[in-house]
Amino acid sequence: MTIDNFLTHPGYYQTPGKAYVINTGSTSVNQQLSSHIRRISIHPTGHDIFYALGNKAQLAEGEPAAAAATATAAAAGVAEVDTVTLTGFYEAGDQVTVTVAGTDVTYIVAESDESDTAATTRNNVAEGIKDALNADATVSATFTATRSNAVVSITHGTVNTAFTTSVSVTEADDDNHFVKTDERVTITVPEGSNIAVKCTSSNSGKCYISEYEW
Repeated sequence: MTIDNFLTHPGYYQTPGKAYVINTGSTSVNQQLSSHIRRISIHPTGHDIFYALGNKAQLAEGEPAAAAATATAAAAGVAEVDTVTLTGFYEAGDQVTVTVAGTDVTYIVAESDESDTAATTRNNVAEGIKDALNADATVSATFTATRSNAVVSITHGTVNTAFTTSVSVTEADDDNHFVKTDERVTITVPEGSNIAVKCTSSNSGKCYISEYEW
């Protein structure tokens, strides 16, 4: 084989490493990959799958990160309270921007926010958003942010005073990683990765994951 062939077909120098067989269903299953591996193949059988990659135990989800703002209107003797509710699957690098009365506050999801359950990750992200709002001089001069689970509440300091709140999410990556049954895909992964897989419905099957040595 020539050097040109090596450059255009580096797979010629790959040799199989460890292989894993994961029983897939509606519950996400995490697998720690070998610490030095940079390339794997994924081959589901029986049903389509979602998968997630990360540097710690993962949860495969099909729903992307999202957030919505709602308001409890101001009234006589009552302060308006707007809420921001997080849904979906958040990963490090995702950005959540909350706009309160025209002031933008952006929180970037940190690796330390990630958990092996999507609900705990959302709670951690909501805590970060709450802290970011309270740390912003413009927002905190008029409003107070609190958190309950994955819901951030923003309360005006003056009763019967209306304001507007909106929220947007910019994902660092497409969380909806998807492989069809009997399809085989080969992907590059960071060293020391975890991969989690689950079926896209309530059906079950198997997912074959093969590591490649260079």
